[in-house]
Amino acid sequence: MLTKEEIIKRRSAIGKTIADMRKERGLSTHQMSALTNLTRANLHKIEYGKAAPTLDSLIKIVDVLGEDIVIQGKYDNETKQV
Repeated sequence: MLTKEEIIKRRSAIGKTIADMRKERGLSTHQMSALTNLTRANLHKIEYGKAAPTLDSLIKIVDVLGEDIVIQGKYDNETKQV
């Protein structure tokens, strides 16, 4: 079972990945906010690991970034793309 600290660390890593991908695509937080219908404040919190995005928010974000959500099996290395 993950500790609270491990969860926060993973959430921060996901947020950084989102921010890096947004910047690679030349999108500002203002543009990303408009395209996802998330507030800039909420997007900022997600990117800095201060807030956990809902699944709906995460789906909107990866859609705008042109990516998919991939879940990697921890023990069997099975990958599922969403």
